[in-house]
Amino acid sequence: MVLGNITIQRYGQSTPACDVIVPQFCQNSAFLLTNPIASKACTCINEQKRIDLQFAGLDMPVQCFSDVCSNNDPSVYRTVSQSQGCSAKICSQIISINGTAISSQGQQTLTCNSVVYDLSSPDVSITPIPIVTVPDIPGPNLDVTFYLALGLMVCMVVLLVVWGIRQAVISRRNKKLETTEITTALEQVLTK
Repeated sequence: MVLGNITIQRYGQSTPACDVIVPQFCQNSAFLLTNPIASKACTCINEQKRIDLQFAGLDMPVQCFSDVCSNNDPSVYRTVSQSQGCSAKICSQIISINGTAISSQGQQTLTCNSVVYDLSSPDVSITPIPIVTVPDIPGPNLDVTFYLALGLMVCMVVLLVVWGIRQAVISRRNKKLETTEITTALEQVLTK
């Protein structure tokens, strides 16, 4: 607050002076257990500790991951950095085929008040995702007996076709012979 030319430091939500005192105050777990108002006031600071443990080394701002810190509840204390906005987006995604598996690797960044946080760990091991494949179905085991039976069947079909053609020829010959005999018999009857 400014009065004339003099800046008066006051203690309040998200001020550098309180940012030094309140986190130390929130470490007193015995006091927080007996005082629900103080416990609620320290929710955002304690949530930051939990996120720091879960994502060790990534320095991720709590307001991007907790509803408690993202709303404007005046009873919850937020430090200057926790009062900043948050946006998250995936910057790149790489999918590559590795033999019979697909590997997925991406780099996700989080931006809070123009500060960029890298959420991808350099030591992340990529677990391949197996590709669904149709298993090879073994075909029948064809041995010499199959080919002999196939050859015999082909011979029988050929013989059946030849016999059918022969029967057709014989039938035509018999009809022709019958027609010739009838014609000769009529000629003899008519000539008498």
